[in-house]
Amino acid sequence: MKIAVVGPLELPKAQGGVTRHCEEVYARLAADGHQVTVLCAGGPKPDVTYRGMRIRSLRTAAGAGWERLTYALRASIAATTGDYDAVHYHSFASSALCMLPKLRRRRVVTTAHRVEWQDAKWGRATRWFLRYCEWAAIRWSDGLLTVSQALKDDLASRHSRAADAVVVSNGVTRPEPADAAVLADLGLEPRRYLLVVGRLVPEKGVDVAITAELLHLDRRDDALALAVVGGNRRPDSPTERALHAQAEPAGTDVRFLGVQEPPVVAMLYDHAAALVAPSYQEGQPLVVAEAMAAGCCVIASDIPAHLELLGDTGRFFPTGDAAALADAVDWLLGHREEAASLGHRAAERIATGSYSWDETARVTAAVLTAS
Repeated sequence: MKIAVVGPLELPKAQGGVTRHCEEVYARLAADGHQVTVLCAGGPKPDVTYRGMRIRSLRTAAGAGWERLTYALRASIAATTGDYDAVHYHSFASSALCMLPKLRRRRVVTTAHRVEWQDAKWGRATRWFLRYCEWAAIRWSDGLLTVSQALKDDLASRHSRAADAVVVSNGVTRPEPADAAVLADLGLEPRRYLLVVGRLVPEKGVDVAITAELLHLDRRDDALALAVVGGNRRPDSPTERALHAQAEPAGTDVRFLGVQEPPVVAMLYDHAAALVAPSYQEGQPLVVAEAMAAGCCVIASDIPAHLELLGDTGRFFPTGDAAALADAVDWLLGHREEAASLGHRAAERIATGSYSWDETARVTAAVLTAS
């Protein structure tokens, strides 16, 4: 098939679950003989080939909100006017005009990764628009996939058509970890730091982790440091500036490491006391699955996606409750063996579950090619 992919603003990219999902799935579909074009933002640039996929960059407006809006418009037009058999949308925020390809009898498929309108940061108008995007994607898609059962259940509570969605988990790949000597370069010691990995945006709850770290530092002389891996698509964003300002009282006990390459992140999982996952909302967090695969203990907010993914192999705290997170870190220091046991069980859960990119690609191809 000739497939157009709409959703990732950049590809390749070191962070971002949607981008990683698209890269791993469509590299496999390209290897199987499908002609894959990934429509990205940031053009005009010459088309390039990456892992068998054609990467086409479209001209978009500047500014985070306008970039996504103009990208959604131009990508849908490109998918409609181009020579494609199917158009696969990733993320509801890009799906406002997903009905356009159907005018040319394209098969339209959407994979839901999360529900963007539920983020608290949006104003009324943006929230209404994102709810419309969700409705449009479910109304006009010939096939719908979700990355978790919890996400499917959430969508089905509002849209009867979502009851037929196919659940397909993210896969987990583990690169060869970087040398542990890199830890010293980052100012960290093995088992003496907590790790947060994710974009520096409000919905990831990094501010909750920093508040908990400040409480933890006040309570204990043997406190763990906090390492934050990730960035914002917009350099020097207001959220990133606010997080740095919030962390100033902690000095070097909170370290912002920026976006790191996968081998470095894999090494950080291996030597962390725990991964802290404080998100307010997720579909199926790839970061948590990767930490689990590494045998890293996970302390996570009690959102449905975390509860589903971790089961009884994680330590949970009420979403947004920094004091409860600090209590969980105190528990960690007093129960190292139990925390290690959680990590071992988490690794087994990933190893024996359906967290394979090959399987994700197979299911995706079946939905795309269904008649």
